[in-house]
Formats: sequence, structure tokens, C-alpha cells
Amino acid sequence: MAITAICDAGDYALVPQPGFPHYETVCKAYGIGMHFYNCRPENDWEADLDEIRRLKDDKTKLLIVTNPSNPCGSNFSRKHVEDIVRLAEELRLPLFSDEIYAGMVFKGKDPNATFTSVADFETTVPRVILGGTAKNLVVPGWRLGWLLYVDPHGNGSSFLEGLKRVGMLVCGPCTVVQAALGEALLNTPQEHLDQIVAKIEESAMYLYNHIGECVGLSPTMPRGAMYLMSKIDLEKYRDIKTDVEFFEKLLEEENVQVLPGTIFNSPGFTRLTTTRPVEVYREAVERIKAFCQRHAAV
Repeated sequence: MAITAICDAGDYALVPQPGFPHYETVCKAYGIGMHFYNCRPENDWEADLDEIRRLKDDKTKLLIVTNPSNPCGSNFSRKHVEDIVRLAEELRLPLFSDEIYAGMVFKGKDPNATFTSVADFETTVPRVILGGTAKNLVVPGWRLGWLLYVDPHGNGSSFLEGLKRVGMLVCGPCTVVQAALGEALLNTPQEHLDQIVAKIEESAMYLYNHIGECVGLSPTMPRGAMYLMSKIDLEKYRDIKTDVEFFEKLLEEENVQVLPGTIFNSPGFTRLTTTRPVEVYREAVERIKAFCQRHAAV
């Protein structure tokens, strides 16, 4: 809804890579072009703002950001979020901010870590923000999400009209779920939400601390959401040439499923999900270690 309300066929959107594949699916389905900008693992997956500047052209109508990130497991600093907002000001681009993982921030390495929304800053930039119940409330079966439109200066009034029109084409959630939403948002104990994030963080950090022991794998520290990305050094293996082949062989030989970075426009990486208990990951890590050692170059 957000993308098609702002962009017409022939327009271009700036899309992050690694990035959630559905952005690309929507753009292709509606004839919207894409300029892919990199999020850099060496900078905690921060967006390359200089690259965004270079990629923006006269046909570019939208800047898409994801924070916290699927697939990167990153959480941008407040300064970086503000830098993105100021860049959108400079380029005169509306922002679509996917914040479905808002609040899912890991604090073990930084007790002061927090989530920052693009809505936190005074700006002339129209912002469309995606939220929902599937992640931190852990009710994906509700299939309930929402878009927040933030535009106090009214610079994107036509976008709001577009959202309304597109919204008429989308079936809403059932009335039972709508009735439960207020209760869930207002009365779910914060300690319950904190416990969920703490369990995910425990598993994420276990993976981070041990995946690096596997031949050819170099993980980036996860800071939020429910994912960890690891670089695959394919030269370390004698018979694995791509991240897709790594995924296929690992699943076939060890019954451990990861996702290849190619899915997220980042070949040479793999994404691991961090939502299972540590006990499960202990066995998974041992299987991955055995797999990597078995295929290691002599």
C-alpha cells in the first residue's frame, strides 16, 4: 500500500540491500523501478548515505528504510536515523519506514540501546511508517498491520489520498482481531514484552558467539529484530561455490535451515533466525560446524 500510494509505474524507489524481498516483489508487480543502496556490515549495517545521494535521479520518488532490520538484525543509532531523515529532506523524498520490529532491541552489549523512529524528528519530510502485531506481540496469525502517516506540514497530501484509495482495495482484519488490538496494545505487560526480546537476544548472542567458530563463517553482531547475518567465505570450501549451494547442502546433509543472502540481494551471506531456544541452537551449531569442516578446503 505504502509503495503504490506514492509511486506510479515508471517511478523509482530507493531500496535497501540486504533487504526484505517483498519490497522488490511489490515494485516489480506495479512497474516501479528500483535503485538498490547498500547497508554496510562493517558499519553495523547502516545505510550508505553517500550511495543514496549518487543513486537518486529525477525518476526517484521514494526512499525505503528498514529499522530494526530483517534480514540484518541491526538497530540504527538515533544519530543515523536522524541522518536518514535529513538526507530525505535534502533530496526532497518521502520516506517509507518499515518499523515492524520496533522495540525489539538487544541491550546486553549496550544497556542504553533503544529504538528510534523516523517519526521522532521535526522535518518537512512526509513519512509512512509500517507497524503491526506479528513480531513483538508475537501474534502473526492475526495478520494485522497498520500504516502511520506523519506529515505535519502537509507536503504529501496526495500521498494520503493515494493511501486511502489503495486501502479500499485491501480486505481488513476480522472484527474479533480489531476488538482485541486495543487490549493488546494498551494492556500487555511491558515485562512480558521484555522477556520475549530477552529470550531472542539470548539465542542471538549464543549464535553470534559460536557461529564464528565454523570454518568460513563471519557473523555480524545482532542488535535487534530476530535475525543474524553471517558472511560466507566461499574460498574456505572445496565444493561450495555460492550461498545458495551452502543453504541447499546444509539442509540436505544436516537438516539445518538458513536462508541464502541472495534472497535479500546480498550474495555471499546467510541469514539465521534467532527465535528458537538456546538448547536448539547448541545442536544446530554443532551440525553447522561439522558441515563446514566436512566441506573445508584442504
